[in-house]
Amino acid sequence: MIGGVAGGALIGWVLDRVFGTSPLLLISLLILGTVGGFWNIIRVSTGRPG
Repeated sequence: MIGGVAGGALIGWVLDRVFGTSPLLLISLLILGTVGGFWNIIRVSTGRPG
């Protein structure tokens, strides 16, 4: 989960610096990374391959 959040934040920060859209992409990708991390936790805890 930490990897998804940190990766989303890092990629969002870099893209914000490149495109000058500060904090739009950072926040968007941070939320997307958080959702992905929780999705993986739920997938692993239910035991269903997915």
